Amino acid sequence: MGIHSLYLVCTQILLMLAVLPLIWAIATGQWVWAGMIWLVLCVLGWFLGAVRHARSPIVRAVRDPNYSYARRPTR
Repeated sequence: MGIHSLYLVCTQILLMLAVLPLIWAIATGQWVWAGMIWLVLCVLGWFLGAVRHARSPIVRAVRDPNYSYARRPTR
C-alpha cells in the first residue's frame, strides 16, 4: 500500500469516527453542537490534506538548481 492510499484510508477512518457525534447532535436536535462538530470535521479534513500536500516531494521552500522532472538513466 502506498503512502497516498494509507493517507486516504486514515482520513476516511478518522472522519467516519468523528461523524458519530454529529449524528447524535442532529438526532437530539442540538443544532449548535451539530454546527460546531461540522466545523471541526471540515477543519480536520482540510488539515489532513494540507499535511499530505506539504510532505509532497514537489512542495519545497527552495528549488534544487540541478533538479529535473526528466528521469535520469540509472547505472
